[in-house]
Amino acid sequence: MKAKKVVIWLAVAIVVISGIYIAAKRQVPVGEDYATSTVQEEMAVVPMTQWVTITIDGNPISVDTYAQNVWYDAKQLTTERPMEVTVSDFAGCTITINGIPITANGTISLQLERIHGYDGIEIYTKNMTTQAESRNYIRTLPIGYQNATILSNDPEDGYYYFNLDSYIYKIDTTGNVVFYKKLDTADGIPGGFDFKRTEVDGKVYYSYMNSNTPPDKAFMSGVGYARSYATVLDENYNEIDRVLYLLEGEDLSYGNPLENHQFTILGEGHYLVSGYVGKRVNNFPDDVPHSKLGARVVANIIQEIKDGQVVWEWDSTDYPELYAMSVENNDYFNKDSQWADYAHFNAITIDPKDNNFLCSFRNLNAILKLDRATGEILWVLGGKGDQFGLTEEQKFSRQHDIRVAADGGYTLFNNGNDGPIGEGGSTDIRKFYLDEINKTVIGFEQYKLEGSFSWATGSAQELSDGHYVIGWGARGTQNAMFSEIDFLNNKVLFEFCYPTEYFTYRVYKDQN
Repeated sequence: MKAKKVVIWLAVAIVVISGIYIAAKRQVPVGEDYATSTVQEEMAVVPMTQWVTITIDGNPISVDTYAQNVWYDAKQLTTERPMEVTVSDFAGCTITINGIPITANGTISLQLERIHGYDGIEIYTKNMTTQAESRNYIRTLPIGYQNATILSNDPEDGYYYFNLDSYIYKIDTTGNVVFYKKLDTADGIPGGFDFKRTEVDGKVYYSYMNSNTPPDKAFMSGVGYARSYATVLDENYNEIDRVLYLLEGEDLSYGNPLENHQFTILGEGHYLVSGYVGKRVNNFPDDVPHSKLGARVVANIIQEIKDGQVVWEWDSTDYPELYAMSVENNDYFNKDSQWADYAHFNAITIDPKDNNFLCSFRNLNAILKLDRATGEILWVLGGKGDQFGLTEEQKFSRQHDIRVAADGGYTLFNNGNDGPIGEGGSTDIRKFYLDEINKTVIGFEQYKLEGSFSWATGSAQELSDGHYVIGWGARGTQNAMFSEIDFLNNKVLFEFCYPTEYFTYRVYKDQN
């Protein structure tokens, strides 16, 4: 009888132990009815992925699904259209983003109503085995973005395009961010210079300059530039092209990066680019003091390129008369500087009247018109080589951002330096009407805010007569980063004031 009881108890023990083993293997709690277990529970347990990659419009973010309440910065966001969001390499969990479940193909469409400092994109994760939940977030504005003070006083409709720190931004006339993108920093200068919208033949492009550090091309220290490349985006902010280098030429080796002052789109695969290239030259006129062994100078190279070919090229060192016109960084003995940045190109535009190029050279205090066929210098406005007889009132210095207004006048942002950097000055906007045949000034306008000074960079875009969007550049005494002002009616229509002393390189306004 005792033996029979032992056998019974042994059989019961075997059944219980077997049940525990099977339940553990299946992740089914002891005592759970087998009939309620799912097909998934019968399969081998898939561990939950800790790090998942969430990609928003092609820009990845690594998110820790084991964490709680961690905030991440996005690299690019917009409210203008739904964004494509993909989640890759996730297993053992379910994920929803702003309440939208991630399906098997890992892709959803996400529309943001606004981009705001207090908003976050919620990443909700649930462990399929333990049912543990986690919530993490993506900031809609970068952590470093500070609340700007916005004055909006009935400005014209449109959007402002500008760079701030290592980001480019597009905002509306109420100050709301509708698009931004994070860029790289190199040579101590952040990317994002010259961010703008361009429409050619009905096709929309966006473009900007980003930092470029080719290892075989040394940075020329002491020269106000950054090694850069140009990026072209389509109307949905998808990258469609990059221009990394100046194209190789007879006197130009491969691999010279662009410099960061301006990039202009003329059409599909058709661009204006510029570069700063260090050269040793000895083609100085006799009346220019220089070392008889030659000097190291910064050659300003401008190229018009189309479909990967150079169709026009200009090299400042081919025009030795410019050495004598320099007013700054013209040490042709290289005693005080390794490189003589004697010209310092900083802006270019096409004059629709004759299809030639207008170029601004900061260290010449001058605007040059260049023949688009031959490269010949057609005339010089301002500086030591002025050919238009500017009066004391009309003379400008260290100017930036030459443009052609709708009425044919030439506008520029006159930084107005009294001398080299640090010596002060007074900044204003100037507009010239020229008789180019007789080389005379036939009209002149000046607009200024008392007490304003920007020692470098900046921009002036005329929207209508006396109505300008002004990027204040390296503001020294001007609180606003950029403004829209109706000077004829003495009215500030829009102003973007940032609490931290930071300059925006150039500002554009466009109705789209």
